[in-house]
Amino acid sequence: MIKEIKNQSSVQHKSDEHPSSGSRRSQERLQSQRQLSRRNQRLLTAGMIFGTIILAVVIWFLRRPDQLQHPYVWVDEFRILNRYQLHGFIYAAIAPLQGYSVWPTSFSISLASLLDFGRIPLIDYWLSTFWYVVTCCLILIPNSALRLRWRIGLVVLLALAPVNPEVYGIALYSFWWTTLWPLISLMWSKDYWWLRITVLIIGGMSSLAGALLVIPYAVMYLISRKRRDLVGTLILASISVIQVATYLHSTRAT
Repeated sequence: MIKEIKNQSSVQHKSDEHPSSGSRRSQERLQSQRQLSRRNQRLLTAGMIFGTIILAVVIWFLRRPDQLQHPYVWVDEFRILNRYQLHGFIYAAIAPLQGYSVWPTSFSISLASLLDFGRIPLIDYWLSTFWYVVTCCLILIPNSALRLRWRIGLVVLLALAPVNPEVYGIALYSFWWTTLWPLISLMWSKDYWWLRITVLIIGGMSSLAGALLVIPYAVMYLISRKRRDLVGTLILASISVIQVATYLHSTRAT
């Protein structure tokens, strides 16, 4: 009798073990499926981002094909080129242009002069393409409060914007894209401190309009009370003072 009870008990223990081991295996299988799903989702997201950038670049080429096939120097670039020849690379890269600091523009043209003076038009074109592609990446890659499909739509909208084609492929108008950078950084859902600070400095020193984006940054801080919005407001406010002072001391203001 005692042996029968022991046998029944051992059978009961074995039957109890089987469900737990089966449950463990099912949990491991479910976890593996979740990891695979997350991996596939990351690959899909990366593919969508890469495809959007390729599409944006193709549109960029088609908006001004003559600049791609037969690049040339824009007439107003002579001011920066003269500064490069007379004062060197650093002065030409940071000096104001017609009352405004337009660092991406002046840096691009100065760098093209430094690399190969005889091929300035070609280098200008690819440097302006660089600023455009970076702008697209800043919209698409960082974590954002906007869903990816909306960011993709925004990039396509920028590529198809009904504006004059001068902003597509002309180094003189590189500032047009970087002026948008402070506004783009407002969409980010994480701090990205070094990236954010760099983007705000370049964007603010791209034009007076870029510096005046301190206003939406200040409004955002009043709403969110987040430290990153406060820091952004202070950076753009400081750059606004520089841009306004530069304009007021230029011949454009008189």
